[in-house]
Amino acid sequence: MNLGSLNHFSPKNTKIKTNKNMNYKTLEIAAELQKNDWLNYLKPIIADFKDGEDKMGEEDIKWLVNIIKAKIRFNEGLITELDYLIILNDLHD
Repeated sequence: MNLGSLNHFSPKNTKIKTNKNMNYKTLEIAAELQKNDWLNYLKPIIADFKDGEDKMGEEDIKWLVNIIKAKIRFNEGLITELDYLIILNDLHD
């Protein structure tokens, strides 16, 4: 099982809570999810994007998601550099 694909289920800053109904495999999966939570990679990007603000609004989140989508599409060769630049320019308008 590729646990990386399940990382979106791992809430940020959570500690693994155990109870008598959890088996070893469940604990192992929970520990792996917490350790490899890919949100940790996004936190510096989010902090930089917030530029000192406490929170991001819905529009800010949509804008950042669209930037990330464009970067991934360009990196994967799905769009040209010109397309990429046009998308970024349109997002700033």
